[in-house]
Amino acid sequence: MRYGDIYTRYQGFIWKVTSYIEPSATSRYTPIRRGDVLFAASGESINEIGRSAVNLSSEPVVCGGDIIVFRPTAKMDPVFLGYACNAHPIAHQKSSMGRGFTVVHVYADELKQLVLPVPPLGEQVTIGAVLTEIDQRINRLVASKRRLIGRLEEQKQAIIHRAVTRGLDAHVRLKPSGIDWLGEVPAHWEVGPLRRRCGVMDCKHVTVPFVDDGIPLASVREVKGFELCLNNAKMTTEPWYRHLVAGERCPAVGDIIYCRNVGVGAAALVTTEERFAMGQDVCLIRTRREDGRFLNYFLRSLAMKHQLSQLLIGSTFNRINVSDIKVLRLLYPPAEEQRAIARHLDEAVSGLDRSRESAEREIALLREYRTRLITDVVTGKLDVRGVSLPPLPDEPDAPPDPDDAEPLDDPELMDAAEAMAERAAGDALT
Repeated sequence: MRYGDIYTRYQGFIWKVTSYIEPSATSRYTPIRRGDVLFAASGESINEIGRSAVNLSSEPVVCGGDIIVFRPTAKMDPVFLGYACNAHPIAHQKSSMGRGFTVVHVYADELKQLVLPVPPLGEQVTIGAVLTEIDQRINRLVASKRRLIGRLEEQKQAIIHRAVTRGLDAHVRLKPSGIDWLGEVPAHWEVGPLRRRCGVMDCKHVTVPFVDDGIPLASVREVKGFELCLNNAKMTTEPWYRHLVAGERCPAVGDIIYCRNVGVGAAALVTTEERFAMGQDVCLIRTRREDGRFLNYFLRSLAMKHQLSQLLIGSTFNRINVSDIKVLRLLYPPAEEQRAIARHLDEAVSGLDRSRESAEREIALLREYRTRLITDVVTGKLDVRGVSLPPLPDEPDAPPDPDDAEPLDDPELMDAAEAMAERAAGDALT
């Protein structure tokens, strides 16, 4: 067990360990029993500190550093313990114990002071069983909505790919593109590297100071949607801003911020006139006379993803250099046709985007409901003694962690989820 996996893989429960060491090396590690609670001793933020998972694996397990092991000295139901140790009131206690800034630590002596609700053993078992069953139902809904989101994304990609590689005229005359994986393209379109008609400027590779009130920095996390969003961007000072935009690096409306390291290939269109500079791990694509919306659709298309996958084959690090970006092959329709394709795609994918956003909101609401329900049940605000949930038809087992739940081939659930996502964007779970 590695402490980082407590954050990323085992949210509350360790059913099956996925990391292994040689048996001869186990003497250097701490052995773990079934029912032990493992706390992560460090994290990146106060809110995340002390995340825990209870070991329910039947295999021999050991743990490495930065993990604090708690072993119950009285008889306790391990499933109840897994839910209780991450419930909101206990998480709030752990966050108050965190120490540090860049990396936050919590220590065993402080964790010993955690106050946990401890109902009678029989009631613990009941609580654990009821919450597990509810978890499974929530997992089914989340998995169905995730599958729906995947289908929506596939449909969106197909629409974009067709438009940016063939245009809007179904009867247009075609010519060989000269690129095996691309095939034929409209005869009047130009095929060429990105550098032929666009400029590419890398970010300044410097670490700048952050301030509370300053000029925004566009880094990888700002490149999420189609358009660049600076709402939560970190900020720097005026002198550092001038240093970062020197040498034609000042972004303008219509330019594109492109990720070349983390999230390689992600692209966002600049639509704001607000001053900002590039942060780390991104570069600036100056669209010049090209339509920025069309170019951004192409950069986010299956055609571009195929090129990137070819570039990254055998690469040790998931990143590309500016020299690689400059030679990416693009299609260049005439300017007016670029604008027409962009307008068509704006309209064609907007409904799909609204459906996806609706499904994502519903997933967030389900997770919020799960968090509130666990807190109410483990603290005794909601009495589940005598509660019996009717089984769903053909309900398969689901792991307690929603992030580990696989998409399910359940036509009835899929139909219901699709119908739910097709409602107006403002609809939400009641």
